[in-house]
Parts: sequence; C-alpha cells; structure tokens
Amino acid sequence: MFKLLGLEKDTPSIVPSDQIIPLHWFEDGFMWKKVIVYTLFVFDDALDPEKLRGALDRLIQRKGYKKLGGRLRKNAEGGVEYHVPAEFNSSRPAVAFSHANHDVNSADHPTASKIPKPTNLKSPAIVGNPEELSELSRPGGAGTTLSLDDYLTTDRPTLGLHITTFRDTTCVSLYWPHVAFDALGKKAIIQGWTLMLQGREDEILTPVGCDTDPLAEFGKHATEPHLLAGRRVGNLGMTGYALRNAIGLVGPKEIRMVCIPAVFWEQMVADVRDELANGATASEHPFVTEGDVLVAWWTRLCCSHLGKDSTTTVAAQNSMSLRKVLGNDLLSPPDHPFISMALGFPTVLLPACDILTKPLSWLALQFRRAIDEQGTREQVEAYAALQREFSPTMRMPIFFGDSGMYNLFYSNWQKAALFDFDFGEATVVPRGGMPLRASYIQCVQDPAFPEGWPISGKDDKGNYWISGFRERGLWAKIKSELEAQARDGKS
Repeated sequence: MFKLLGLEKDTPSIVPSDQIIPLHWFEDGFMWKKVIVYTLFVFDDALDPEKLRGALDRLIQRKGYKKLGGRLRKNAEGGVEYHVPAEFNSSRPAVAFSHANHDVNSADHPTASKIPKPTNLKSPAIVGNPEELSELSRPGGAGTTLSLDDYLTTDRPTLGLHITTFRDTTCVSLYWPHVAFDALGKKAIIQGWTLMLQGREDEILTPVGCDTDPLAEFGKHATEPHLLAGRRVGNLGMTGYALRNAIGLVGPKEIRMVCIPAVFWEQMVADVRDELANGATASEHPFVTEGDVLVAWWTRLCCSHLGKDSTTTVAAQNSMSLRKVLGNDLLSPPDHPFISMALGFPTVLLPACDILTKPLSWLALQFRRAIDEQGTREQVEAYAALQREFSPTMRMPIFFGDSGMYNLFYSNWQKAALFDFDFGEATVVPRGGMPLRASYIQCVQDPAFPEGWPISGKDDKGNYWISGFRERGLWAKIKSELEAQARDGKS
C-alpha cells in the first residue's frame, strides 16, 4: 500500500554476484548513519577531470578498497550492509562521478570568487561561509542534500567525486556517508589516489579489515574502568540536555571558516610553552602540541558568551584516531591503512569560569592530559566497553558531564596532512615536476550538528583553518572576540 501511495521508495534489485559485507559494529552508529560528509579541495591550477576520475576509479578496484564502490543496502533484519559488485563497469561504476565546467577564471564566477584567499593576515579572522560554496561541493548544486536513504534506494556507489573546473582553478569534492570512514580513512584514500596518479601503484598498501571487522571484540575485554565513568550522562540526563539545547540542535545554524595565520599561532604556542617551562618544577616536563594550544584557545572563544562567572560545565571532546593505540594488536600491521571508523573521544570537563579566567597554558595542558590519560590502550578499551554497555543499539559516542553542559566536538585533521598531498600529475598543462597541493580545504556535513569543529589542517603557508556550525547569533560573539584580540594583540 505504502509503495502505491508513493510513501516508500523502491529499493534496487539484489545482484546475486555482489559480495555482501555487513557494517562493522563501530560504523553502524546512529550518528554516523545520519551524516553525509562533503570535503572540498581547491587547487590553483587547471586539473584534468578524467585523470582524477581514472586514478580514483583504479584505486577503488584494488583489494581492500572495493568496499568504497559498494552499494549500501538494508538486509531482511533492517541492518545496513555493503553490496560490492563483482566487477565495476559503466553501468555500475566504482565511483559516483560528476563534472561541471565553467570557461571563466574563478574570480569571475559568482560562487568560486567567494573561495577564501587570505593574504597578509596578522591575526585570526572569519574569512568565509562554507555553505556559500555548496555549488562546488555538492553534486546536485547548492541546496541539494543527500541522506542515507538516497544510498539505500539507488545504485549509488558509497564514494562520490564531484569536480568543478575553471580556467585557472579546480575544485574537487569527495563525499560519502560517514559510516564508511573517518578523517584518517580519508587520508588513506587520498594517499592511494595520488600514488596512482604518480604511477607508484606498487607503493599502495592494502588496508586491514577489508572484509571482516577487526574491532569485533573491541570493548569486550576492559581491564579497568574509564576515568570519567562516574560522570557519564545517562539516558535521563541526555533527555534533559536535548531539551535544554533544542534550539541549538534543531534550530537555524550558521557556519563560518576561520583562518589562523602562522605568525599568530606560532607565537601563541611559543608563549604557552614558555609559561609551562617557567612554571615547572625540576621533576616536571610539561609538553603541549600545536593542536592542544589551538583547541584550548578556540574553546575559550566558543565559551565567551557564557561569561567569566559561569559555572556551566564545558565538555570538550577531542576526536582521536585509534589506529596507533590499536596498531600492535587489533589493527595490525600498523603501517597499513584502516578505512573505516576507529575513533576515541578524550574529554575535558571544566567549568566555564576556569576556561575563561585561567592561563591559556593551564588550559592547553588539560587537553594534553586528557589525551594522554584517556588515550591509553586500557582506557580506549574501557571507553568502547561503555559504548557497548550503554549504547548497544544507537552505538553513539559516550557523553560525560551533566544535563546542563555546553558540549564541543573537535576533529583535528592535521595528522591526516591533507594539505600535503601532491596532485601535480593531474594538471592539464604539465608542471615540470612542480608539486600542486590544495590551497583551501573545507568540510560540510548534512545534517549540521552544532559546535562540531573540524580543523582542516595547516596549509603550505602555515595557516591553520577551522570551521563549524553554531546556533544562529553565536558567530557574532566570536567575531567580536577576534576583532578585540586583533586590536589588543593578545591571544
């Protein structure tokens, strides 16, 4: 009846020769199934779309990568699984591909002219709105959205490639359902893609966990409790949190891109490390990374609207790849990629007043300690055990804090080194061996979750890039704080 009324979409016929691969336990989460990810790379040269497509297509046909060309389907029990064609061809391609060409320079195009190109920045600034570039990142153009249902009810490959070419610029968008892989999974794909472009196929490593789930036992053998287990927010608390944050969760949101110039963050990191060294005792050797300092500084900006007297709990979760910590057992050999979901979430819990009044060096150290202490082999197992115990169906990340908390999610892609990959072999006019790297990278997700902060990484000029969705109106507070810092010359 529902099909007759047009309320239910037909699903494609099952192809008997397809290889069926179920979603891994940690892929099959409610949040990941909701999200479609679009990552846009901008190159300041004309690239050949067919070279790009051909190299990616050949990569997906290799052992360990074929799953990315699989079609997502629901099985009889309602679970999601991959149906991987026995062979890819023109009717069932390995990659969903689309190309739009504009015979103008990017500066003369109404959308491409909005691509951020910061020059001579001395302090951080809001430089653009990633949603204004949707025409360049979405295969259907601005205003077009995909959902998991669009994959389940069509013969669309899991991985998509959308290319927009101009006379002097090429925009390359990779898009996929988040269930397929995370940021370091994306790194592995781009690494294999560029090696294929460069004719270095013999250097492409076969991923681990191609057909089976190497994390099937992960979380079933915890030997110690999680350090924050006593502050886990239960179902009732999460209901209260959702009600308190209903406007931010489902209401209108704004996204902006911020460029943090090298001259600013390098001095900030040096100042923080000097403060820590000068305040250390002989037995201490405090160390923080660039990422620790950036996240601490940005957390301050995000919390500025709460006020320096606020006792609101701030829960800042740092997305951490588990590949290194699991590389000696579950994800061995460690030098082979794992193209899937493998994430932990070390969490810092602090009252807003401490974040806004204590030294930045102190705050950066809290983020470093959270990663060091919650990122051990025993602790990531303990975290996975909490997921299996308290979210066996939804398979969501665990939330720590309280129902009135202010929640932040960080995903720092600097370890993925996306700005470092050389696409020079794909240019229309040969560059004589000169490399070509992305000048701009952004990530947009559908649907948009508030206070999720992807850090695109550091470009070849040393600039860091960070973007995120916020409840409408909150970006204005960050803008005023950045302007005040620029005037005062402070971090």
